[in-house]
Amino acid sequence: METLLPNKPDHLPPELLQQILECLVPQPPEAGETKPVAYDQMVEGEPWYDFIQNRRSLASFALASRACNNMVTPLLYRHVAIYDEISLVLFFRTLIEHPEYGEWTRFLSYHMTLTDAAVIREIRRAMSTYLPNMNPASEPRHLMHAIKSALLGMETSLPRLQLRHGHFDEVPQALVNFTLMLCGRLDTLLLQVPICDEQLDYDALFSRMEAAKTHFQEYEPDRRLFSSIRTLLMQGDPELVRHLMHEKCDCEIPEIWGSQPRTYHKLLQCLPNLNSLEVTADDGVWNHPLDDSGFWGNEQTTPYLAGIRQVYLHASSSCPGNLYLLMKNAPDLETLYVDSRPDELYVPGPGLDFEHGDPQSFDVALKKFGKKLRELDVSFYDVTGNEGLIGPRGRLTQLASMKRLEKLCVQLGALYGAPAAAAELQMLDLLPPNLVELTLDDWWWAYAKKAKKMAKKWDDQQKIAHYKANAAYRTMAVKMLMLMAETVRTKMPKLQKVMLLCKIPWTWMLPGSEMTAESHFEGVTSAFESNGVKFLVECDEHWQPELETWDNRNGGGPGLRATTCVRPTPMDMDGGHYEHFTNPFDAVVGLNNLLNLASTTLDGAYMGPPMDPPVGGDDFFMDDYYAHDPFDFE
Repeated sequence: METLLPNKPDHLPPELLQQILECLVPQPPEAGETKPVAYDQMVEGEPWYDFIQNRRSLASFALASRACNNMVTPLLYRHVAIYDEISLVLFFRTLIEHPEYGEWTRFLSYHMTLTDAAVIREIRRAMSTYLPNMNPASEPRHLMHAIKSALLGMETSLPRLQLRHGHFDEVPQALVNFTLMLCGRLDTLLLQVPICDEQLDYDALFSRMEAAKTHFQEYEPDRRLFSSIRTLLMQGDPELVRHLMHEKCDCEIPEIWGSQPRTYHKLLQCLPNLNSLEVTADDGVWNHPLDDSGFWGNEQTTPYLAGIRQVYLHASSSCPGNLYLLMKNAPDLETLYVDSRPDELYVPGPGLDFEHGDPQSFDVALKKFGKKLRELDVSFYDVTGNEGLIGPRGRLTQLASMKRLEKLCVQLGALYGAPAAAAELQMLDLLPPNLVELTLDDWWWAYAKKAKKMAKKWDDQQKIAHYKANAAYRTMAVKMLMLMAETVRTKMPKLQKVMLLCKIPWTWMLPGSEMTAESHFEGVTSAFESNGVKFLVECDEHWQPELETWDNRNGGGPGLRATTCVRPTPMDMDGGHYEHFTNPFDAVVGLNNLLNLASTTLDGAYMGPPMDPPVGGDDFFMDDYYAHDPFDFE
């Protein structure tokens, strides 16, 4: 007897269906991404392409039947990215009408600066359009009562809200505060923050969050607002960063610019369980916020980064001395990742002690505040003239005493100070004894000037000349690594992997030759393997300095960037780490069949309430009542 296949997607085994749908959960956007363009202008492979494509697939499948809608809706709201003003208002309205949706959200990102004049204007306009017909829910009672009371004072002003100024400029921050209050199981929050003085800080948001916490601690102590947030991502406006760093702008660029994490200490205080902080394009200033009020150097002030265990800085202006203040204010730090941007701000400071190092050098910071560090990945572009800010003679001398350190990415320039020292000092004597993974970054401060010349697109003749000029350096580097490989087990019994990052490819590769960078290290690779250590060489022969983004994903420093320290994945619905499924139960075939089946059942199959027509020509997906996607704006 012939077996009949199920003719509806919800007739499949729910476990198999859930596994297949998990493949469509969009991965959260990374910090530093610019807003997506219109969907029809995207190409496959762009950062936002898969996110929007997967959301569309889930939203389409939700229309197959009520059962499919019930299964898919929690997945649609797991990772939410707000990248236009209408989406911000509609997502807020959805949570007001259906507060239970907020319990499904684990990742929430805002890709707009809330104090930008254009953003404020558009949010006012959207509120006047979409909020008057809002129907707030009655549960949870105390929380909804507090939000309704706040909205009541706004209700009579909604028709003319877009024409008002003054305190109404704080309305976007108020909406974000209400949204965070309703996302009771949110794990990761991404905020786009100002990087210039023309845009105000988020003081209104912080004061409202503080007031909300105080209010509920008094009247509803069981509801611990914002306590589920463990990861905070603060991205400086990516479009403005790109304009300042990569485009030929004729505006007056200040010497120091970027996001200012220290001014967000009130926000950090509102997140009691925060343990991971990721920042893009910071200004490099990490002293205590009270220092500006005359308390500079006061040892009795509470570190404003206390409790944070992971810090990731992308395209940072932090110099080695800034990291001293960062680590001082983060006494619980276990992971530190810093990718510096080439600002050329390191003017030689007066009185820097090259021989013994500065009292607030990065080396001293590791000695005083780095006892808990387990992962360290720090890179600088050029510290010529400021070597004392790294340590004595420009070297990190404290690494060898850091017994808890397990993963390390270190520049050779910071490890040895100068190439001549590499021939005198044995590498094993300079490194932590309990390392599991080691990445050696082949970057010396003299390379910064060479990178500028290379940005003019060297021809093959110049590349060949560079290759020949570095013959002695290649011999020294291979000898140094061979000595380490042969004796590695004498001092590093736990080491499993060593990677060499060749930042300037033409130091190791000759144009027109079949010789690769790996061919120089065949003996080194064999020696490491005989001791049970995997050795890799990474070199990008197509490297073009002028195309580098300096944002840690494609080029933290010229060429490749280490991936030693990896930000944890967002938490799933059950509180564990969510891992993106890859073809469970041959999911590729199953997913294609499932979507084909869903598409054949869409017409007349949706059993939910009537759908509103598209508003203003945009498509939004809200809930059972709104079959339009607030996170898609084709």
